Amino acid sequence: MASKPRLLGFLLVFTGVVPALHAGVITLEEAYDRALETDQSVAIAFAEVSKAGLEAKLALTRLTPRLDSGINATHRRQFYNRDSSSTSETSSGGTNFSSAGLTLSQPIIDFTVRPAVQVGRISERTSMIDFEGALRDTLLAVATAYYDVLTQQNLVAILRESLRLAQEQQTLATARRNVGEVLETDVLKSAVVVQRAKRGLVSAENILTMRRSILANILNLGIEAKFSVAEPASFPFTDETLTSAVQRACRQREDLLSATLEIDKKIASRKEINAQYLPTLNAETGLTWDGNETRSRNTQEQNWQAGLRLSIPWFSGGERNLKLKRSDFEIFQSKQELQRIEKSVAENVEEAWLEVRALQQNVAGLKVEVAAAEENYRLLQNQYRAGEVKNLDVVQGLTDLNTSRTDLTVQSYQYQLALRDLARRTADFESTRVKEAWRRHFRKNPPSKSVEP
Repeated sequence: MASKPRLLGFLLVFTGVVPALHAGVITLEEAYDRALETDQSVAIAFAEVSKAGLEAKLALTRLTPRLDSGINATHRRQFYNRDSSSTSETSSGGTNFSSAGLTLSQPIIDFTVRPAVQVGRISERTSMIDFEGALRDTLLAVATAYYDVLTQQNLVAILRESLRLAQEQQTLATARRNVGEVLETDVLKSAVVVQRAKRGLVSAENILTMRRSILANILNLGIEAKFSVAEPASFPFTDETLTSAVQRACRQREDLLSATLEIDKKIASRKEINAQYLPTLNAETGLTWDGNETRSRNTQEQNWQAGLRLSIPWFSGGERNLKLKRSDFEIFQSKQELQRIEKSVAENVEEAWLEVRALQQNVAGLKVEVAAAEENYRLLQNQYRAGEVKNLDVVQGLTDLNTSRTDLTVQSYQYQLALRDLARRTADFESTRVKEAWRRHFRKNPPSKSVEP
């Protein structure tokens, strides 16, 4: 029986929501689109926006009419003394009282509505910003898993080539041993290298399977899905200063924008607390039915009344002052949190900025190193055929070549991922795709105009 993630992925493909994979190869763009449609963290963030959108509407209901009904039933029994000289009591007949009524009230003035609506709209805007952050986090998680698979794919290819070269060297050593040019130790050493290469290849293929399962799980394909990933286009490098990157991050980062809005929300909440102690005015009308039943008679009355009720709070036992003090502390905490996040953002962006520069230089140096290692190995092979170098030199040359190719592959893909990570930390990562995903999610359930990006 298919698992739920795989079934979900199948349904999304079948209905055309997510494009189907072609020839078992996933591009990075396809992985992005699939994750944005199927990832649970995106769905959770979307639900948070939908929940926050109800807060302002809930505040407005304070000005909507209210209709209440009530029913009351009472039984009363009277006692009296039959003889004034006696302390004994005798009960008389009982009386039943019953009443029912309807009350319609219409709030006319409630000063808490406006700040409450403001709090709701700020919450909706905050959740919308968090939703965009969740989209970018999901895309970066996909890119990280994708490049893990891509890196391991290339490492497997390098190890296969290394195994081929090791087997080629073993064949050459065996041929020279057979004609008496080298000792048996050359063949044995080559055999050891071949077996190590095979063992390394098996280990690398297992790691590739695991990393492919992680990516498949993120994309809700099922961990047993068989696919490969394609080489994506290089991410553009922008040679900007660190100061410029930090400034842009401070303008765009979702956590900073949310922290700023949190201060506004606390201030609006304080206004709501103050408004709770202002007068309220309600219009009320009611209709009641009263019944009185005794042993001797039954009576029924119907009453109707209407009027205005003005409520003015005068004393609350210090509750208002305590709430305001607590609100002041919350505002102070929010401002301090904003400053803490600002410092954290600067450090966060600087770390990614330096990482990009370091990897850029490493990749450039490793390209030269790989070219030199390839040429060195070619020369060593030729020299070994001519009997000018030992087998140990060729083996070392193969090890150096394999190490250089591995380092270049790992560092190159780390560099591409670091570029994307820097873009994420400045809130520039996949902006077009994020906006499109925003519109797609809210096409059928649009948020307030005040929170549109």
